[in-house]
Amino acid sequence: MCPADFFEYLLSEYFIATIVGMVRRDVLGDSIRFPEGLGYAEEWLFYLRVAHVCRAGFVSRPLCIHHHVMGSLARTDPQRNTLRLRDLLLETLRSFPELTRRQRRLVRANLARTCRQSGYDAHRSGHYASAARFFIESFRCQAAIGSVWDAGHSAILSWKQGASRGRADKATVQGSAESVR
Repeated sequence: MCPADFFEYLLSEYFIATIVGMVRRDVLGDSIRFPEGLGYAEEWLFYLRVAHVCRAGFVSRPLCIHHHVMGSLARTDPQRNTLRLRDLLLETLRSFPELTRRQRRLVRANLARTCRQSGYDAHRSGHYASAARFFIESFRCQAAIGSVWDAGHSAILSWKQGASRGRADKATVQGSAESVR
């Protein structure tokens, strides 16, 4: 399948396993390489760059067997992977400044979901100030009343946690307020 809007389709979700992608050498030229410094799903950004410069597609059939290895980096720490996905989505926005409004919304919707998940993870761990910051970032990416509620709830719990220790965590509350501006 080679849909005309494959780049946009790939922006909305990642579904190509690293081991099955094939790209002609002349498409890569000197500029398209795997990005360095990203520790998670860097192949997604690579395939986005390829799909951005030429017509691309996929075979909608299984082409290989993926062997699951216990203890692999991609499977051992889901919270860290979510944070790395956030970094990747931010890099995607930086790498493609010419995205259409619709394409930017697709990436920002993914980013909002990722930030909300990081907020939930931080909240479950008792890191309420971090949770509030993630929920605020989620709201900034894609306005949703649930993000505002989650951020407020985490900020209140963070304040209560600080107050119960006999001190108000002013730096955390101030940091959260600055993120909103």
